[in-house]
Amino acid sequence: MYEAPGQFTHTYEVFAANTTAADLATAIVKKINKHANRRVNASVSDAVITLTAMEKDDNNGVYSLNEYSVVDMEASLYVTIPGAILSNQPDAIPGATIVKTPGNPGKGYWKQVRDAEVRYMGYQGHVFTGAYPEVVQDRMVEQDATYDYITVENDNKYLSNDNQYIKTTPLTTELYVKHSADFASSIVAEGIENFIAA
Repeated sequence: MYEAPGQFTHTYEVFAANTTAADLATAIVKKINKHANRRVNASVSDAVITLTAMEKDDNNGVYSLNEYSVVDMEASLYVTIPGAILSNQPDAIPGATIVKTPGNPGKGYWKQVRDAEVRYMGYQGHVFTGAYPEVVQDRMVEQDATYDYITVENDNKYLSNDNQYIKTTPLTTELYVKHSADFASSIVAEGIENFIAA
């Protein structure tokens, strides 16, 4: 859960048949991949273990209740001595290094566009989500499409009824357009350029 990272841990322990790092890495990978409820896929090359986080499957489809989020995990590697009852503390493995590659959905991923569309339905008066019966408007996002987008931030001036001077309030406008090769010459792109130049 992105709201509470570190929700759970999985620990995989194997007994070393010898001191060869490649053999130990192969044994660890077999143990991980045999676990039916694992959250990673493991592979090995020589003595290098690669763990790839499995994609969350609770936010599929245009009408998903759950928002898209990037998987974030940490890995640790240590050695223990099971026979040493009073001194069986985990120790770091000398020479072992762990490199983390953060997940990156890129830009214009359709699930992010879907979630933005749902969040901004409230501006059209739609606030009845996540309950039964669910009343929703048709969503415009297309599954598996790639989107170009622009975010415009500006201050809007207005005269409030509690003061006799002009106030400003920050506004954010997000525009999503399905990617196309000739988008730069489209009327939408020309309108954006004219808006920025004005």
